[in-house]
Amino acid sequence: MRVASLAVALYDYLETVPTAYKFYKEHWEYRRFTISVILFAAIRIVSVSTLTVSNVGFFYNKFTMETCARFYLLPPIFKVLQSMVSQGILGVRFNGSRRFIKEDHGSMLTYAMLYDGLGYLLVLTGVNILNLLLYKESPEIQTAGSSLAYCVSWIMSQRLLIHLYDASRERNEGSYIEAVTISQNVNTARDVSRVVRARFDRKQSIPFDPSRPAFEVEPTNPNHHNVVFPEDLGVQILVVVSLLSFAAVVGLLFAIALSAWNTRHSTDRFLFVRTNAAAYFISLMVCWLIQSIGSIMDSHWLKDNDIVPGSFCTAQGALKHVADVGVAVWTFAMAANTFYLLFLELDTKRYTMWIALVVGWLFIGIMVGAGPAYAHSKSQKPFYGVNGVWCWISQEHKVQLITMGYLIIFLSAFLSGILYLMTFFRLRGNLVRSGWKLKWRSVNDSADRYFSSDRTKLVAKQMLLYPLAYAILVTPVAITRIIAWSGIKVPFEATVFSASVYLLSGFVNVILFTTTRRILPLSSIRIGNLYLVPSSRPSLDPAGP
Repeated sequence: MRVASLAVALYDYLETVPTAYKFYKEHWEYRRFTISVILFAAIRIVSVSTLTVSNVGFFYNKFTMETCARFYLLPPIFKVLQSMVSQGILGVRFNGSRRFIKEDHGSMLTYAMLYDGLGYLLVLTGVNILNLLLYKESPEIQTAGSSLAYCVSWIMSQRLLIHLYDASRERNEGSYIEAVTISQNVNTARDVSRVVRARFDRKQSIPFDPSRPAFEVEPTNPNHHNVVFPEDLGVQILVVVSLLSFAAVVGLLFAIALSAWNTRHSTDRFLFVRTNAAAYFISLMVCWLIQSIGSIMDSHWLKDNDIVPGSFCTAQGALKHVADVGVAVWTFAMAANTFYLLFLELDTKRYTMWIALVVGWLFIGIMVGAGPAYAHSKSQKPFYGVNGVWCWISQEHKVQLITMGYLIIFLSAFLSGILYLMTFFRLRGNLVRSGWKLKWRSVNDSADRYFSSDRTKLVAKQMLLYPLAYAILVTPVAITRIIAWSGIKVPFEATVFSASVYLLSGFVNVILFTTTRRILPLSSIRIGNLYLVPSSRPSLDPAGP
């Protein structure tokens, strides 16, 4: 079954190469990469990676128990990414159906949407039923069914875009042929021919895309923002990404709470839930939870395709502001705590954690409260208002937008990155500290030996990953903002991409936490005698006393 799924996937990939080439070439010529072509490329790349990782783990016979224990988590992670791209493609199809079915009842485009949608549902349902039937079989047969599911998800999702693209292009060209409006004065047949040729000149056109509107309505009120297509699709993508992060963060916080409760009588002082890093990490996760809620609120604007100032807009802006500042603060706190432990080799006291928590949350409160207070005292304009396709700090307060928003985010990412690099080179032995002086050497002298026996510092080393992830995931936002500040218009697709990557940070943090060893005792993640990780259930020895 695995070989069959790989053969079908390879055949479909080769069959669609000409279509993919035409798709990419048409968009490359005009340097305009729309949502549909990004999703088309993403589903191909992610699906190939998913099938490769899944089958390498099965056919490669040189895995050790240690490498296998780390590698087995990769296929589910890639499957989640594939599902996210697939849901984005379904969003493109849904938005296209809303606009075309009513006005083009019975057209090729309508039938393409209907049959492809039904096919997607029926085929994937059939594969899922097959996987259920294989559930009680051997592990080899179970995983073979999952490989088939990866293949089918790829093919059906890709076909949705290809068929929608072809049908939409035919409809678009047909509508142009049926109705041509000439707004120039023409006297001869030659003039008519010249005008029509100019109207359809390839050099003056742009690649047609089903995720792009034929026209957009400009907002009549500067305080409102009409969410027009493809902006509503972009908002839906952000909502889906936020829901994914929300579910992941809630699940992780629940697991940490269970572990803390079930180990409350333990005398082990090195448990993660009793370290200073745990307090900062939980604060970070709470901020990502708030960020997810604020972004999920975008779904409210999709109902009327309009973002308007008001109490709901203010609430969303405040929540997102709290989350943005909070994530920056606690990411830097984690980086500073790790730097203190591993670079300076100093032990942090318990009271420093409480001071950091109070100061951190107080700073967040001041940043969030000072903005509206300033706006109320200096002007009558609300501090939180429409900003793009969501509510945040209003564009009318540009100084506060930078100093109380972007500056804090980028400064935290920059400083956390510096602390990470210094700590990383210290652990490698490249940076040697002598008092307050630093020396560089190219030979790794196994500096890691200082920390191998202290579990608190082991946890701190693992916490290094989170500031690094934050610095990487905030980079696309920084790039788009710098481009916008330079006066260059940023494509809407780039804005959605950078925002999606940033909103995925909560999900990425959960993945990092769950794939890092020795963080939470698996046996402590249980409800009574119900172990949420079955492999952690203690075995009963019948020969025992």
